[in-house]
Amino acid sequence: MPSWELRPLPAPVALLVSGLVTYKVLYTFAQWIGVTSKYGDENLYSKYLNTAEIDWIYIRDPVANLTYQGKVVSFSENDSIQELVLSDVTVFRYEDSEMLYSVPKIYLAKEAGKFIIEAIPEELLGDRDDNKDT
Repeated sequence: MPSWELRPLPAPVALLVSGLVTYKVLYTFAQWIGVTSKYGDENLYSKYLNTAEIDWIYIRDPVANLTYQGKVVSFSENDSIQELVLSDVTVFRYEDSEMLYSVPKIYLAKEAGKFIIEAIPEELLGDRDDNKDT
């Protein structure tokens, strides 16, 4: 067989390996058998915001004296900045939790590590969680 011809085996093997890496099967197995607590190569910020339980969050910014409540739309980070886009946002004063205003969407960016992010328990959401899958 000439070397330029496509072979049927490499493509499925590449897809399998890609799936194993993407879904962190090796790390999950190693955690399951108790040999590591490492969760993978992504940073904890991304891992936390990617978990299925994280949907509605509080972003606390003590320096700006604000707390944002909203649904995670997207997020990103590099070595120096963390970015978040939230929808259905309510903004509160940090020190006394007084509601200040609401906006449909907000983009937040801060130096890495300056946000305090908290998951909101479902029982505190009431009817705000109408887009959640059942």
